[in-house]
Amino acid sequence: MTDTSKTDTYFTPSQAAPPGQKVRQVWTPEEDRLLIEAVAKETPKYGPISWHKIASHLPGRNNKDCRKRWHYSIANTIRKGTWTREEDEKLREAVDLYGARWNKIAEAVGTRNGDQCWKRWYDCLDPKIDKSPWTPDDDAKLLHLVSLHGRNWSDIVHQHFPNRTSLAAKNRYSILQRKHEDHRHRGSRGTLVTHAIGPIQSLPVCTKHPIVS
Repeated sequence: MTDTSKTDTYFTPSQAAPPGQKVRQVWTPEEDRLLIEAVAKETPKYGPISWHKIASHLPGRNNKDCRKRWHYSIANTIRKGTWTREEDEKLREAVDLYGARWNKIAEAVGTRNGDQCWKRWYDCLDPKIDKSPWTPDDDAKLLHLVSLHGRNWSDIVHQHFPNRTSLAAKNRYSILQRKHEDHRHRGSRGTLVTHAIGPIQSLPVCTKHPIVS
């Protein structure tokens, strides 16, 4: 006769396990959604994730439950890096369907979480984004604002560059900085050469062997 007292049985959080049976609660779609939200909210800019903080968002789950579920199930389906054309198209369709309900949008996209979808939309795909070329006046204004307020891109674009994105301002500033550094480097290199060999004198034109065109 088979001993069933040690058989692992899976229960949803709302179900109670009979005495003597080991409880392994099946994760529900709602719990997965809460876990994805919690990871997006509690992931620090630097350092490891605190799974105790993550678990505080999911009643009935502890830090080990959340960590295992994330690494062995959910994280494997969440892509990172460059978005594909198919993902962009799914995102556009989902935004048309759900508006700004980013958790529903993430479910529709399938391979990205709500935070990734939100950033992709507002940084790249929103048709309201101003993608026109930056003018010299824009560049001068951007450099001046950064000198006054630092690299607070969100405030800068919100107050001074309507419909530009924070990412666009950041990237443009980086380009301007590189141009400035290149120009300064070329100028200092020319100065060093001048100091090393003295002013360059005009050379006499050689008329003995004229250049044949």
